[in-house]
Amino acid sequence: MSSAKNYLKNFFDEKDSIEKVFEVEFEGVNHVFSKEDVLTQLLSLDNKTLDKIRIQLVKIDFVNGDVNHFFKYVLKGFLEYQSLVISSVKGSGLVEVFK
Repeated sequence: MSSAKNYLKNFFDEKDSIEKVFEVEFEGVNHVFSKEDVLTQLLSLDNKTLDKIRIQLVKIDFVNGDVNHFFKYVLKGFLEYQSLVISSVKGSGLVEVFK
């Protein structure tokens, strides 16, 4: 397991300030994620991206910033990416194949 993954797991275990539930509005829909959902989504990323996230968390934590804002920002990015993937599948004709 990468050091970034270990860092994230420890960070989530040790930080009491991390919200238990995150609400993110995207395209007029309110999406709800648990703290565990956020960690699962983050751990699904490649090591290079995880290391960038680790570096940002270290910076935010160093200045006693609110990491919850960062997590909401990342979740919104996940939702945008998911929306793009769904849009590309719809445009490809694959959806019609499964009707």
